[in-house]
Amino acid sequence: MRSIQIYYKGDFHFYVFHFSDICNSELVNTETFQFPFSGNFSLDRLFLCCRESQIPRALFVVVFFKKIPDALNVVREYRRRLLDGEVPVWDLVVTKRLSKDLEDYRQRVSQVIAGEQLVKEGFEVSAGKSVRFLFTSAKNKRYRRRVKAKELIEEGTNPDVRKYLLLLYSAASNILSPFGYSPKNVYDYVRGYQYTRLA
Repeated sequence: MRSIQIYYKGDFHFYVFHFSDICNSELVNTETFQFPFSGNFSLDRLFLCCRESQIPRALFVVVFFKKIPDALNVVREYRRRLLDGEVPVWDLVVTKRLSKDLEDYRQRVSQVIAGEQLVKEGFEVSAGKSVRFLFTSAKNKRYRRRVKAKELIEEGTNPDVRKYLLLLYSAASNILSPFGYSPKNVYDYVRGYQYTRLA
């Protein structure tokens, strides 16, 4: 495989990779940049700064980068399903572990609220156990209404769709953060603004 060195500093090199050229085992095109380089990237090419020995790993990054639109389309589809009420509440149940007994918590975090609901209904809850719950009204001033313990979910219990959308965007950005994506960038993309910057 040929490569084109377009800038050099120390033992680092800039290479330009075109996805179509990668498929053909060819690397073409040359441009000059100041070091260090940052800027906007289109989906048909990617610039990398790497040692020559790291080219195989760099190519993996290129392939991953090419798959970002597919990943974001999955996020868009799950967003649609959440908004249309197509996701069963059982698929939205969150599990969190209690690191201490309920009475030792100073704040009413979600797992504590759910744990207190269970205790009230006669369940045994203690430190070390996991509590499963559904977000029902995450920002409600009446904290007892923010979540519902899984064991107490009844027919007609509705999830807090906004909360689950935020969790969806956050999870996607955690995976895509090396490519400059924040939860807001993911949100912008699924709403129709195509964010393609690599930071």
